[in-house]
Amino acid sequence: MKLSHVFSFNALVALVYAIGFVIVPDTVMGLHGLPAGETQALMARYFGVALIGLGLIAWFVRDIAHPPLKDGITISLFLSSIIGFVLSIQATLSGQMNALGWLPTAVYFLLTLGFGYFRFFK
Repeated sequence: MKLSHVFSFNALVALVYAIGFVIVPDTVMGLHGLPAGETQALMARYFGVALIGLGLIAWFVRDIAHPPLKDGITISLFLSSIIGFVLSIQATLSGQMNALGWLPTAVYFLLTLGFGYFRFFK
């Protein structure tokens, strides 16, 4: 596996979720067992916009050859993946999210492993 594959996976997942959160936030939140409403939809759309930015950054940096830039982005995405993993596992175990909450938990776990491996062991 290459780091570019981890960046591509990150981009794909981020952009798929982003499209859902921007276009149909109540549906995406409902699938995860989260409450819907005007305020929640607005915040989900803002989250979707942030995911668009992160997904595009991951996509455009996947084949970059500048090591300091790639290292900085890799450690940033590694740290955000750890935080996302902890938050999603807490939300799923506490019942705040339903069983589909294991999907973002698994995604964050895989991203943490991937970025961590290439940042610290490769």
